[in-house]
Amino acid sequence: MSAYWTAVNGGSLGDAIKAGAIAGATAYVLQSGGVPLEGKMVVGGLASVAQGGKFLPGALAAGFSSAAGGIVGPVIGDAGPSGML
Repeated sequence: MSAYWTAVNGGSLGDAIKAGAIAGATAYVLQSGGVPLEGKMVVGGLASVAQGGKFLPGALAAGFSSAAGGIVGPVIGDAGPSGML
């Protein structure tokens, strides 16, 4: 989706490919089992920097979503987005 939105919002083909590659690699690492919270925060920060942003907001976003998923996941079970597909 990030590649699509990059292209729709006026990005070049190269920008769209870069956005898709970064998003795909980030999702792959963050969904891998055994990655501790700190590791996920580093990955989120590096992905943010790779896309031209700042490290801290990306790290905080990855950390928050990871922590929230651990709390919300057991509550909603299979009702979340992955359970709907």
